[in-house]
Amino acid sequence: MSSLDHVTEAQYKQLAIAPKVSGIISLFASIVLIRDVLSSKKKRSNTYSRIMLGMTIIDILVSIAFILSTWAIPIDGVDTDIQAPYRSGNTSTCIIQGILVQLAIASNIYNLCLAIYFFLSVRTRCLEEEMKKYEKMMHLAALTFGFGTAIAGIPLKLYNSAGPWCWISSLPHSCGLTKKSDPSTCIRGKYAYAYRYAFFYFPLWIIILAITVIMITMACHVRKVEKQTVRYSFSVETRNSLTSKVARQAFFYVIALYLTWGPGSVGRLLETFNVQTSFLGLLLATFLAPLQGFFNCLIYFMPKNNGIFCKSCTFGKLMSTFSTHECDSDIDLMDPALMLRKQKEENNSQNDDDSDEQMHTALLDKSERQVQTVNA
Repeated sequence: MSSLDHVTEAQYKQLAIAPKVSGIISLFASIVLIRDVLSSKKKRSNTYSRIMLGMTIIDILVSIAFILSTWAIPIDGVDTDIQAPYRSGNTSTCIIQGILVQLAIASNIYNLCLAIYFFLSVRTRCLEEEMKKYEKMMHLAALTFGFGTAIAGIPLKLYNSAGPWCWISSLPHSCGLTKKSDPSTCIRGKYAYAYRYAFFYFPLWIIILAITVIMITMACHVRKVEKQTVRYSFSVETRNSLTSKVARQAFFYVIALYLTWGPGSVGRLLETFNVQTSFLGLLLATFLAPLQGFFNCLIYFMPKNNGIFCKSCTFGKLMSTFSTHECDSDIDLMDPALMLRKQKEENNSQNDDDSDEQMHTALLDKSERQVQTVNA
């Protein structure tokens, strides 16, 4: 978070309450998504669903941390230079909350993995078995970096009061948050500003940049394919439709990432150049940061059949996953990227069959010509 020196006590209470509200919303939405994935064997075996499952489990942990907000901040702390209404924790609760908040970077890496997954489905001939190999590396990258940086903060004593919650900060608050600070006066969290960039903001900005490049490349490809296709067979038209659905789905996940971490990133950049963030900007950042799980749930349950849900299902039924109801339609919550890959496999198989048939016909023609030559 940005500097809070200009925030009044009343405004600080709003900053403490905002993440509780959005955190509860995100927690409920994430539970709904996880329940839906685990309720279906088909979804549990699907690469897209498992990536979503990993990301959503992280989102639940992060949501819990944001719900705690200032409750986890030590009540008897020495950080008298920063306000923290409703504080009722201790050093241990602050460390636990800081670890959970830092895990948000793992969720962001999962966002990048989703973009790569959609890109491979649209641009390459990557088949399902190959995709599962990439999936293992995706989980490994997200969980290793996320838990690695989160755990590293413990011996470095980085988790202290950072404003509305505990995260990477110094104690006292003003001793290590800028290059001009004197780290020798820090009780905990020396060079906290550097670790904030190294453990979170630099990786986050690299992820945002990479996803943006992937989306632009994917959008150009989809546009090019749609322009080049003049005469549509049924299979080509179906593939183009699925390609557009994959690109659209990927686009919404990127927008969710921008909404969640955009305001906070802007605030951090402004602080880097010694520009004070307004209270409205701070409030927006604290409210939106916990909503990653909520946005992901909305996108996951988005209509994928020409803008409507399956005929036998309603939005209420889809969201009521705490019951044992499952929609029977194959289109229900289907992964368009998986459907696109299956379409490619079918086309490749058909092309192979056609090639074999053409080769067989050519051999027969050659044999007939040889027989005719001998008879002549």
